[in-house]
Amino acid sequence: MCMVMSRINIFAKNFFAKPEIKLTLLCFFITRTLLTLIGVTSRVILKSHRGRGRGDVLKNVWLDIWGVWDTGWYLNIAQNWYTIDINSHGGANYGFFPLYPFLMRIVGWFVQNNYIGGIIVSNVALLVSCIFLYKLVEREASSEIALNSIKFLFLFPTAFIFSAVFSESLFVACMLVSFYFARGNRWLWAGFFGGLTALTRSIGVFVCLPLFYEYIYSKNFKVANVRVDVLCLSLVPIGLSLFAFLNYRLTGDFLAFSHIQQTGWGHEWTNPFSVLLGSLVDGDPIHFLNGLFSITAIVVLSVGIRKIGFSFWLMGMILLLFPPSAGKVCMNSMLRYGLVVFPFYVIFAKISENPIWYWMLVIILTILQGVLMVYWTNGYHLII
Repeated sequence: MCMVMSRINIFAKNFFAKPEIKLTLLCFFITRTLLTLIGVTSRVILKSHRGRGRGDVLKNVWLDIWGVWDTGWYLNIAQNWYTIDINSHGGANYGFFPLYPFLMRIVGWFVQNNYIGGIIVSNVALLVSCIFLYKLVEREASSEIALNSIKFLFLFPTAFIFSAVFSESLFVACMLVSFYFARGNRWLWAGFFGGLTALTRSIGVFVCLPLFYEYIYSKNFKVANVRVDVLCLSLVPIGLSLFAFLNYRLTGDFLAFSHIQQTGWGHEWTNPFSVLLGSLVDGDPIHFLNGLFSITAIVVLSVGIRKIGFSFWLMGMILLLFPPSAGKVCMNSMLRYGLVVFPFYVIFAKISENPIWYWMLVIILTILQGVLMVYWTNGYHLII
């Protein structure tokens, strides 16, 4: 017993001595503390009730600030699993993918509260994201750049959502782990976590495209080098197929999750570029801000392609263009959707090798996140 405890102590000491672990925990503690204070203070001052009925389930403002908007849907699934019930707006809970609420339900069973279970899942996934982001970047760049990528993950203007009862942190964690194994030519695990990505959000199935690029890149783009392990990547669409089968058992429609997004949320397939450009001139200030952010993000991603490589660029472009392809209704959420574009953290880290750029980015992103936290946690429509 003493030997086991000694080994555990040695492992813990070595683990927490790693620079990426120390930085991750430091950034986590500082940012989550400050964001909590901003959220609580703003709710008290503004006496806001907007967005309530989603996260205000504990009657504890210190925890309730982490749940607005879609939090209610995830709680509904975690509590009742999937049902055919349609709400007054035409929405149904099978429009949301299952991995996150499933984990909420499991953790919630242990802590006897699904909402707290969601907060735990989100924050653990956030920590996992930081560790694997570091591992990915450190493989191809310096340790300093890899550490800075962690900082910019925490500093992104909407990074507070990573700690909320939302699926963003789990989605990013699954993506990063999948890419990590792909870069190590461990295709079974890359496909497995790619499948989990597809089970977290609908757009996750498209991770198979950059993963396939990673595969053929590792084979020097030669068909003769392709092996049977390429089939491991089929686990990604299989993940989506599992949810489609669940939809079929529930509704008789394999694509019910997509169809309910059209009838319940007004999604309609269209040209994403026309939606983005139209958002700048349709007279809606929220659309304008989200559209300006989206177009700027696409430009930054494209200019920085040499810093991140083609597969990360491709993943980023998919993540940015897929939402507006569902219509202008998604233009209320692009500030949130942009959060999962992890290549941004790498680009920011690489350009911040210049101290002037570093401090400019740190100051600007910090101020933006503080302001947006006030809007989001009080349920205003700027970030949905």
